[in-house]
Amino acid sequence: NPFTKTDGCYLFDFDTPNENVDNLDIDNKEKAGGSIKLCDGKFSDDTLTFDGSSAEKEVITTTENIDVLASNFTYDATCSYACLMADQTNNLTSQTSYANNVSVTVYNTKIIVKKGEKYKINSRVGFQHNYTNSEKLGDVYIGISNTNERTNDDYIDYKNYEITSTSEDIKDLEFNITTPGEYYFKIYLAHSSYDSNTIIANLYNLSIEKTTQK
Repeated sequence: NPFTKTDGCYLFDFDTPNENVDNLDIDNKEKAGGSIKLCDGKFSDDTLTFDGSSAEKEVITTTENIDVLASNFTYDATCSYACLMADQTNNLTSQTSYANNVSVTVYNTKIIVKKGEKYKINSRVGFQHNYTNSEKLGDVYIGISNTNERTNDDYIDYKNYEITSTSEDIKDLEFNITTPGEYYFKIYLAHSSYDSNTIIANLYNLSIEKTTQK
């Protein structure tokens, strides 16, 4: 092996005379600048230039605006009476009634994140109840989860709000995913009052932005 390691890595510095660069058998080596490390078979700290131009990676960003329609989502609840998901004029509404009942509203399409990809999920969600004003009837959890199951212990990024008013509280939310894996956008409603009244979550928009570095 004609190359020498420094701190466990091979350093190829094209701006400073060194044996590692001298031993490289590549064309037009004299036109290269900057440096790069090779550690355990992986390149890092890439500042290479060629003939004065940086070797920057191409970044591609695409955004998908989701139709917030019941046909694109799945609803699952522990109750049947007065528990539902339905299309409204400008939003998708989910409702849960009676003490200790819970429900989930999940976007049907799995979010699959691959290496080198970053996802940003934006949503606008409103929530309220139809009982006495200022009394808590339950909670809403909104965010990104590992599963589409009826649970709130699988979120990787989420917001949790108490539902305490008959006036709708609307939030614009952003969630980011950088770790490769498979995920879901999910709204979880948990009715905590003894009362039979209803807690409500309204989804107004949902968009998924993907950034890929090539």
